[in-house]
Amino acid sequence: MPDPLAWAHQVLLAALECSVGVRTPQQLTRWMTIDVHERVARRHKVAQRRGRRPVDRPQVRRVRVTEPSDGVVEASALVLLDGRLRAVALRLNGVDGRWLMTELVIG
Repeated sequence: MPDPLAWAHQVLLAALECSVGVRTPQQLTRWMTIDVHERVARRHKVAQRRGRRPVDRPQVRRVRVTEPSDGVVEASALVLLDGRLRAVALRLNGVDGRWLMTELVIG
């Protein structure tokens, strides 16, 4: 399995970029469950309807990961999104030699 810390950082940044309209959600289909992908796609549509680009690209400031069981990673992160610091939680499950995001909560 890939390094969970680096992978959580990368996929979280990509998901945040989708949620503010910088990246298309289709680019992340392989890395998320259908439920998570639908939520990210909804946030993307809202950002597109608003018609404004973010002032700054989202930034992942810090990520902490724990592995409560084999093949499961829970991560918490501090991100800069729309000019505000926010907390984010995500869960990754190991599937076929890769991580799959099964939960994403943006505070």
